[in-house]
Amino acid sequence: MDQSVPIIETREDAEAFLDVRIGQGVKPGLERITGLVGFMGDPHLDYPVIHVAGTNGKTTVTRLIADILGAHGIRTGTFTSPHLHSVEERFSVDGTPISAEEFTQAVSDIAWFVEEYERRSGSGVTYFEVTAALAFSVFAGLALDVASVEVGMGGRWDATSVVDADVAVITGISLDHVEFLGETVGEIAGEKAAIVGEASTVVTGPLPPAAEGAITARVEEAQAKWYRSGDGFAVADATIAVGGWVVVIDGIYASYDDLYLPIHGRHQVDNLATAVATAEVFLGRALDADALRTALGATAQPGRIEVVH
Repeated sequence: MDQSVPIIETREDAEAFLDVRIGQGVKPGLERITGLVGFMGDPHLDYPVIHVAGTNGKTTVTRLIADILGAHGIRTGTFTSPHLHSVEERFSVDGTPISAEEFTQAVSDIAWFVEEYERRSGSGVTYFEVTAALAFSVFAGLALDVASVEVGMGGRWDATSVVDADVAVITGISLDHVEFLGETVGEIAGEKAAIVGEASTVVTGPLPPAAEGAITARVEEAQAKWYRSGDGFAVADATIAVGGWVVVIDGIYASYDDLYLPIHGRHQVDNLATAVATAEVFLGRALDADALRTALGATAQPGRIEVVH
């Protein structure tokens, strides 16, 4: 059997290497990603991680966390999905997606490991698993202070759940992917709450009552510290403004007044509060109000009630 190194010389080669695995579909489970990243030297363990799950708001919160921490001088990487225009959008460093050249090199760096793992294990790796491994590898090659990583689907069996997260985030829960995660909000909550690690910290956005039991059970089982919307932190005020919202957030360590969030949709105010609390938890202190305003002034959330013309 040919064990040569796959030739990845152009962006088209790199994208094709990923795209050929689309046919693998969705295969929940950690055995393939665990085997693959182990074969690669466990790059996902080289930096702190903030792990973000939830039915809606995951990408926005993941990016907002990185924006806020970046404005505080923290070097961040983000892994999000899906992408809108190009696959490079999934992998950002300091708020900027990696370039086509960086993407091509990154795929070239892991291509042999992916194919050799598939050969040895006899199991095809999925598109999402390869993109997760790619993100972990990219981030390991940089002097990152933290990676903000979005769950692809669910939590318990998602490929990103190989990380050892310093902070777990659950943005909110409703019915989604019922064919994989369960038919009730409670069952789905249990799958998402599985990202909460032992003796870790979890931040949750607004939750429906039906989700409370499963999350409470996981928090108690993991002996985790829990900061929840409406209790540990809250939106004190939100006023619609031209191009977005003017917001007051009562955070965990401080209150933040006169914040301008240039994103449409009231739900984004809750996402902001969750991101602010998460950044506070990661830093272990109050945020710098000016840095927070700088971060929000520069934030962009493509495809989220986005005005394009």
